[in-house]
Amino acid sequence: MPRLFTFTEAGDHPANEDAFVAAPHPADPACWVVRVADGQGGRGGGARAARLACDTAAAGAFSMRPAELTNAGAWTTILGTADAAVAADPEAGFTTLIGLAATDRELAGASVGDSAALLWVSSRTRRSAAVPPTPSRSRRASRNRGACWR
Repeated sequence: MPRLFTFTEAGDHPANEDAFVAAPHPADPACWVVRVADGQGGRGGGARAARLACDTAAAGAFSMRPAELTNAGAWTTILGTADAAVAADPEAGFTTLIGLAATDRELAGASVGDSAALLWVSSRTRRSAAVPPTPSRSRRASRNRGACWR
């Protein structure tokens, strides 16, 4: 049984502009789809960009079969679609985005921007795998180079 831990807080501004969604895939409740977006605070539209990126990534992930989501290449497409949606919205600001799918046997996803995810594999072996952040070179979610991992 997976356990999920999250932490988010506002930076040097009063409002937290992050978005986080974790939900089972409609076709397979054993496949969890997770999206994390860190909207840039201190500028307009960060919260809107983060929410739009998460919602668009969810729609893309839920339109695929769960087995497809364990292919890291699928996440490149999903995050690219989310980026296009954020870029097309004149009210949206800037955000990072992580998308992943996890089953009891596999984990795959991609990240864009300076956010990161950590997978704790086993408390007995004390192994963990960090999904490294990627340098942000773009004003929108995934027009920069991201990291795909499986």
